[in-house]
Amino acid sequence: MKLSTKKFFLLLASAFISLLCVTSFYKTGLGINFAIFNLLLLIILISIAVIFKRLNTSLIINSLLLFLLSIPFCLTTAAPVRVVLFLSWLYFLILTFYTLVQNNSTFEFFRYIAAPLEQVVMAFVSPFFPLVKKKYAKIPFSSTILRIVLGIVIAVPFLIVFVALLVSADLVFKEMVGDIFSTHFILDSTQITVWLVTCFWLTFGAFYYNTFKKEKFIPQEKASKKPNSFLFIESSTVLLLVETLFLVFNIIQITYLFGGENLIKSGDFTYSEYARKGFFELVLASVLALTLIAGLSKVKKVANKTQELIFKAIAVFGILELIPMTISAFYRLYMYESAYGYTRLRAYSHLFIVFLMIVFIWFLIKLLTRIKESIFLYGIELITIFALIFTGFLNIDSFISRLDIEKFEDYLSNETREKDVDLAYLHSLSDDAVPVLVEFFRDSKGELKEETAFYLKARYASMVFEDDRRDFREFNFRRNYAKSLLKENLEEIEEYSQRYENSVVQKYEENTQVEEDLYYYDEGDHCTSGVEFIYIDQEGYENYFSSIEVFKYENSRETVETDSSYNCLSLEKGKYFVAFKSYDLPWEDIEAVFVVDVEEYNDKIILISREGIYRAEYVD
Repeated sequence: MKLSTKKFFLLLASAFISLLCVTSFYKTGLGINFAIFNLLLLIILISIAVIFKRLNTSLIINSLLLFLLSIPFCLTTAAPVRVVLFLSWLYFLILTFYTLVQNNSTFEFFRYIAAPLEQVVMAFVSPFFPLVKKKYAKIPFSSTILRIVLGIVIAVPFLIVFVALLVSADLVFKEMVGDIFSTHFILDSTQITVWLVTCFWLTFGAFYYNTFKKEKFIPQEKASKKPNSFLFIESSTVLLLVETLFLVFNIIQITYLFGGENLIKSGDFTYSEYARKGFFELVLASVLALTLIAGLSKVKKVANKTQELIFKAIAVFGILELIPMTISAFYRLYMYESAYGYTRLRAYSHLFIVFLMIVFIWFLIKLLTRIKESIFLYGIELITIFALIFTGFLNIDSFISRLDIEKFEDYLSNETREKDVDLAYLHSLSDDAVPVLVEFFRDSKGELKEETAFYLKARYASMVFEDDRRDFREFNFRRNYAKSLLKENLEEIEEYSQRYENSVVQKYEENTQVEEDLYYYDEGDHCTSGVEFIYIDQEGYENYFSSIEVFKYENSRETVETDSSYNCLSLEKGKYFVAFKSYDLPWEDIEAVFVVDVEEYNDKIILISREGIYRAEYVD
């Protein structure tokens, strides 16, 4: 393929990716659109590699893993997982572009830091190269594009004149043109243009830099050097001292930590302090120790095979010592969870320990074999990507909910209700946890069933609000299943939720009678020509939020009114979504969502909230 044709193909590929980016992600989140985008991106990357004869194993593997990394966005709705997955995807995408030049299996450590920085800078700068070099002006496709652009510029004045004449000639055409060139159209057009130009510029820059401006990497054999024992004694001494400390610590762990809860409580600290505090310190110590061993293995030199075997033995012993330390960290976390339940942070910490153990094993293999450093680092990259993909496919929030509920039920079966299930926390988890909460609602009774129903009704109202503002591009299988499950049980959920809401309202009325000084009933504090919203918590006391925003129920994209003093709004009769921000979390876009029915002016609508709840419902 000729040089000009190759460049024209890069332009087309960059333009297609830009259009695909806008079509997939403009005014929407990440769902099934992300997986489709990555699948097409994979095809384009491999096609470019074939055309420019840059196809290699690393490029194929990285492209496939990028696609796999995008699939969890169709499944999980847990925000922490989605954020980490997206940032990781962005980093590995940049590395994948670099594999057009050099295999990952030949990367030295600094490449994993320098290459992404280099790629970002050169993606921005590279599109200038064809413009500043005169020889590129002679290329046919370049002159053709410039002539097309010139034609567009010349046509603009004529188009304006003809549009003005046609608008005057036909009222229907005038109305259509008015709709097209409305404020929303201008704003959307500007944003889409910025998206297209930015995406095209960076994509073309990345492709151009990695296919034209860089020569394909050819590893060079290092010149043989005279053997020496640079830092061998010093490194060995450091490791021996550190490993001696670890040996003493591991002996204490075996006799003390694994000696049981009673032995722990005999110290001058609480059970929770010992378990929780020790976990993070042990994990950090293990990571630092691994870094120390790897660093000293890199910088030290050996003069003969004997020194090499000695240092390897010391390093291997150090890695073996880290294994019981990580097991100790895992066990501490397990003890804390046994006493206080499960959370996202604790679940992710368990997964990180498993990941760390795999890294230890991989490092042991490197020490005991002759694996090159670049291959070892590439292995770390692959282990990390597979760990992220595995985490994305796991249903962490569902797992947490099920374990916490099972723990609560164990307390009930032992007839010692020392622990209550934290429904507010479980409700704050993602939609992934909804099926477990629905199951718990079906099996529970009394006040617990009513409170569970309250949260489930609130979740359904929020999902209706959010889905009304989404489109098919953001489709998520777990969220869709959760919504259908709630809808299936909605009638029973609403019945029990109403009982809970009534009990909270009763508490509120009792509190207003007993503590009237807490509430203000002056004439100026009431809405005279609008709707008054009263926020109360589960104990029946008033609660305050920083601002509210009202949307039409039929179309939640349309804002009715925003922020008003004294929570008084002028609303017509109808059904509305009310979203608000909390004083505690002002950086959140939406803290809670209510559904309200306005019958007439001077309505008083009570909105129930609770410390830790993110979405709530109204009491009519």
